[in-house]
Amino acid sequence: MITTIEDNLLRWNNSPSCKNIIVKSSFPKAFSAGGDVVHIAKGSPESYRDNVAFFVDEYKANHTMGTMKKPVVAIIDGITMGGGVGAAVHFPFRVSTEKTMLAMPETLIGFFPDVGTSFTLSRLDNNLGMFLGLTGHRLRGKDVFYAGFSTHYIHSSNLQLLEKRLSMQITDSIDETRAILDSVSELSASSEYTYSLAPYLHTINKCFGHRKLEDIYESLKSEPVHKEWAAKTLNELNRMSPSSLKVSLELFNRARYLSIKECLDLEAQIASKIIFSNDFVQGVTELLITKKNNPKWNPHNIYTVDYDTIINTYFSNFNPEYNCNFRNSIDYHDYPFAHHTLPSSDNIIESAIDTNYSFSSTNNTEKINSIVAKLSKKYHNSADVSAKVNHYLKNYSIAELRDLYLSERNSRNPNKYFYTNYFKTHATNKSSKL
Repeated sequence: MITTIEDNLLRWNNSPSCKNIIVKSSFPKAFSAGGDVVHIAKGSPESYRDNVAFFVDEYKANHTMGTMKKPVVAIIDGITMGGGVGAAVHFPFRVSTEKTMLAMPETLIGFFPDVGTSFTLSRLDNNLGMFLGLTGHRLRGKDVFYAGFSTHYIHSSNLQLLEKRLSMQITDSIDETRAILDSVSELSASSEYTYSLAPYLHTINKCFGHRKLEDIYESLKSEPVHKEWAAKTLNELNRMSPSSLKVSLELFNRARYLSIKECLDLEAQIASKIIFSNDFVQGVTELLITKKNNPKWNPHNIYTVDYDTIINTYFSNFNPEYNCNFRNSIDYHDYPFAHHTLPSSDNIIESAIDTNYSFSSTNNTEKINSIVAKLSKKYHNSADVSAKVNHYLKNYSIAELRDLYLSERNSRNPNKYFYTNYFKTHATNKSSKL
């Protein structure tokens, strides 16, 4: 099916009569619950090459999705998991609704977050992608928008209106598509920041910013503020395949410095190896086939998974036969459609510094409005931009913002030194609220 989708996308992409493309599900409860990994886990040695080809074809299609010339709108109304995330997140526009439930639960079946999400997750705000990719945490409703997976949040009752307006689009301009989406999403916009993960973002950044899984565990165990949340998160991690957790974290550590093509090629190589593993067969069998939910992981905990074995097994001796033969030469390190989502915490912090925001003052309403106006020109969703800006600038101390900003993920920013130096000079009072 994935090759049929890709062929149709390419045909419409080259059609002069096509003004935009809408990707949606014909099922009312799900956009896509993911790829069929059951037949792969049941596969015989004779079917190995075909099984690897399944993943390679899927990853090639993901690249095509991320390099379309025509504006594409994915309407992710309902369950969106695994391969379904890959079938949406690479398009320039993604619409979530109050019915959306999005997750990457691959570590629970002995696999890893693939379909190009190593690129996406490693670039989310505040190490959020590490948390989501390792724990399989489920985002619901507007949280999908706040996390950065969708570019617009629209109530499902307005989807028919959206499709009608898109059908009347005059040109194939991505700006015209954006204007239509903005006009409909404004009907669901809110000045209230209702992100359920908002209280934990600083803790997520701190705990999941480590390069070693053991350090993430220790950070969660010693979390002083959100103890209950940390304990719950540890319980979730302990359900996952220990080997998959280490494979996934190593993949994320590398992906943040790789291009989209390099991420997809690396995922193909890992997939070609991991489908032979005990944990993949155990995970798929116990969770998806027999549904006994009692996989026998081997090794059985993270402390007995040898790091060198992970590297030698999954990140070495690559087979060029399993590289993706992409349909075009387009490649990128920075996501080209990031300006269609909400501004990142980095964008907010940098804008505050650029406008000489007074971090120690309690009377900053005028400055905040100025920052919102500046960011809204680029990111459009003015009410939602305002909600996020106000949350960050009113609820975090300058020291906390420094910690969010100085995480390793941000090292690609060419102006990094300027902002880093600012925090070295100003972020001395850890209790000072913004």
